[in-house]
Amino acid sequence: MEFPFAFRRKRELQLKWFVLAAVLVVSLASFTIVLLVSSQIYRSVLTEHVSEDSTVISHQVYGSMLILMEKGWSRSDLNKFLDTYRNLRDQDAIQVRIYRSQKVAALFGNPGQSPEDADVRSAFATGRKSVVRQGSELRKNSPILARSECLRCHTNARAGDVLGVIQIRQNMSPLLAKADRRFAVLFTLLSPVPLIMAFFIAGFINRKLEGSIAGLHNQVRAVNSIHDLANLEMDHYPPGFAEITSVFCEFRDLVNRIKKVAIDRDMLEFEMSLLEKFIITSDFIKEWKTHSLHLLGEINKFITIDYIYVFFTLDEGLYELDLFWRAQPTDTDRAKAEKEVLEQCGEEATEAAISMFHNMADPNRPLDQEPGVRRQLQSKSLRLETPNIAGTVGLCGPLEQEQSSIRTLIIDSILTTLLNIVGSTKAIYKYTQDLEFYATRDPLTNLYNQRIFWELIHYEVERADRGRYKFALLVLDLDNFKNINDTHGHATGDLFLVAVAKHIHEVLRRGDIFARYGGDEFVVVLPEADESQAHLVATRINEAAQNLSVPAPDGATVRATISVGYAVFPTHATNAKDLFLFADNMTYRAKTEGKNTVVIPTSEDVIKVFQETSEKTKLMLKTIEEERVVPYFQPILRLDTGEIFAHEVLCRIETDQGVLPAAEFIEIAERLGVIARLDQIVMEKAFIKMQQENYRKKLFINISPKCLMNPDFLSSIVALTQKYYIDLWIIVFELTGL
Repeated sequence: MEFPFAFRRKRELQLKWFVLAAVLVVSLASFTIVLLVSSQIYRSVLTEHVSEDSTVISHQVYGSMLILMEKGWSRSDLNKFLDTYRNLRDQDAIQVRIYRSQKVAALFGNPGQSPEDADVRSAFATGRKSVVRQGSELRKNSPILARSECLRCHTNARAGDVLGVIQIRQNMSPLLAKADRRFAVLFTLLSPVPLIMAFFIAGFINRKLEGSIAGLHNQVRAVNSIHDLANLEMDHYPPGFAEITSVFCEFRDLVNRIKKVAIDRDMLEFEMSLLEKFIITSDFIKEWKTHSLHLLGEINKFITIDYIYVFFTLDEGLYELDLFWRAQPTDTDRAKAEKEVLEQCGEEATEAAISMFHNMADPNRPLDQEPGVRRQLQSKSLRLETPNIAGTVGLCGPLEQEQSSIRTLIIDSILTTLLNIVGSTKAIYKYTQDLEFYATRDPLTNLYNQRIFWELIHYEVERADRGRYKFALLVLDLDNFKNINDTHGHATGDLFLVAVAKHIHEVLRRGDIFARYGGDEFVVVLPEADESQAHLVATRINEAAQNLSVPAPDGATVRATISVGYAVFPTHATNAKDLFLFADNMTYRAKTEGKNTVVIPTSEDVIKVFQETSEKTKLMLKTIEEERVVPYFQPILRLDTGEIFAHEVLCRIETDQGVLPAAEFIEIAERLGVIARLDQIVMEKAFIKMQQENYRKKLFINISPKCLMNPDFLSSIVALTQKYYIDLWIIVFELTGL
């Protein structure tokens, strides 16, 4: 059996040989140990048996001596009997020796045999039996104790005295050698048994392991992708060993965890290719449906998808449903898909007015669906507040009996990619529409803004000049609008501006140009209108404003009036700028005459307006050239402590007649296009004074929004602060005219 894992090295021991060697070593060692132990046990039993024989012999000798002595044998007869008995035993490798005590020897006048062995002397001294083994020789020492009947002859002894010691000596070498020969023969005959058993056990274990490892090996080698990993089963190869089964179970759990977290390389490449192809450009936004059909074709290379749907709304109550089919569906398929999608999108979709579109990737091929196979609809939703869009994308395909985690991950990834692509396309489209709209519109009132107003009035001047007809320009300014903001807040002020725009729009004709010029100022262009028509419309506007009221959050009613000035082309001016200048001056005159009125321009007004404008223009240009601008520092107090924590810089102009406030020259500076230069002069002079007085409090500076249109504005401010050592954090800009 070859070791299956890829990290196996050539010198590593194979498992089957290891098992065989281990079983052989264990079997032979066990067999040898058993034989050695058996041999020792046999020797021990043999020794005990010899010891028992010695005891029997000593009893026989002692008993015979007693019987013979009772029969009246003499000492010499007894000695002959013992010599004869010893000779017989010597033939059996058994020696019988009798040692007399000193008392017996003294009684019979025979010194006796002196004992040489320490064990014999011990038997004389203690009167107890002993067994001594020395090498292959076994000695049994049995003391002869005096009895009452012995005292008739042994008159110098007492009962219990040791009269002698019978020693039985037996050589066990022949018996042990014979036993060793038998064990050697037995070892030789039985030695193949452990070898056979070792091979049998090793084969059994190897077969058990080989089947399981081979099955695992084949399954692992078959895994080349996440799809193959999903089909990997670990329950069909039980090894039969608890420990190895535990390892297989751990490996199976590892596979299951990998299934949950693994990402297929093909799927990653697929998603990366999608992201590379679907770069959102202006062309992509226009042709997003074509790209979606292409996306459907790419998806079907991995999994079968019948259709993709895109359900989005860009405006309240207006919905679009696009279905992208991989092939041509039947009418029944279309109706069923529409119903399923609308049910998936919720009750809001089923009750709304929906435009439905069906798109086919391959319209020449019919949609092939296996009969009886259930379909599954999966989707993801998106809702954005800015821009205000919401929608759902989804796909429909065959429902697998066992939904694999890999397929679920792929579908979820596809839906996420599709949602990002379509959602981004819809959002950019919405942003583009909003940008196009608000490039020409005021975001609060949805009226034309100042930029488009100037384009339209220039166009109207050219058209009226070619057609030789008149048109009128009305400039409207709300009276006391600043009080509304200060009293009720800017939110109420914005609501009031929206209401004013709505009421004025209702009294205008279709085709009249209505724009918000800035702040609380509006302009109206009346094509093909003379002085009388202009005055009539201005009066209607003034009356509409008087009837207007807006509730404030505190329960009060907000009202305001309008001052109106107008000019007629070509009666009062022959170009757009002069026409606006004249109408604006008429509005200013209406406000100075008491507000809430319409000023009718006269011929004297024409001369006076342009004369004053010319003088102010010269004054403004001279002021800029000579830098006769003076910064005034207006303190800003804390209401709780009265402490001055900042100043606001106010722009003033010094003239021969005195100091002019900003209200008398700011508008002219903006019209002349020198407002940015004016703001820069004011800031530099303010910074000079701050450096001289070591000013470190916050400084609020009023600037025109037109300054921000200059790309060098911020860099020039930073340069000024560095020049005069001003900390940037103390400078606060306030935009005027908002």
